[in-house]
Amino acid sequence: MNLNNPPRPSVAHHLALLFVGFLAFATTPCAKAARWYHVEVIVFKQSTADISGGEDWSVPDRTPNFATAIDIAEVLDGDGSVVPLSANAYYLAGVYDRLRASSKYEPVIHKAWAQPGYSANNVRSVYVSDGSNVNRDVSDSLNLDPDVQSIEGAVGLQGGRLLHVNVNLVFRDVEVTTTISEFRRIKLKQLHYFDHPLFGALIRVIPYKTAP
Repeated sequence: MNLNNPPRPSVAHHLALLFVGFLAFATTPCAKAARWYHVEVIVFKQSTADISGGEDWSVPDRTPNFATAIDIAEVLDGDGSVVPLSANAYYLAGVYDRLRASSKYEPVIHKAWAQPGYSANNVRSVYVSDGSNVNRDVSDSLNLDPDVQSIEGAVGLQGGRLLHVNVNLVFRDVEVTTTISEFRRIKLKQLHYFDHPLFGALIRVIPYKTAP
């Protein structure tokens, strides 16, 4: 063997080294995937609320624009930012049924999805609606038909050492347009209530163990 001119490594040898290097990188802490969460939302109307009772719950004519929120109805298999969950993954189905059986409440939205815990600067909100007379590209409530009552909004989960949720919901009626708008620290596995005299929301966040 000529020691001054050793044989060049084969292509297979190079590929093997690259593959070993990739495995080493993939298992380092810096490549660890973000933690994922199961988010479930129920929105309901307060059936006993009297809109014409003299209370003023109105907000300015321009309400939030939800055009940039992710509509899970348009996401089939997940796009890396959110994964819609089927009805058999709705852990709050019993809560929804109890609300529906009550004369005081009328549940109108029940959605669940999985998502990573985004940082404060990269939160992706998820769009929710009752499907009636809503247009998430319109922020001027005067441009919507006021004769049909509707609820729409967006829910954004912020992960990290502490969890926070940003809730923006709009209730529109022939007599009033009003909102729930709140940024709140939440705890895993607890049911959180967002209250308003005309409507409300329940949100629960739990770990999601089968992240993509």
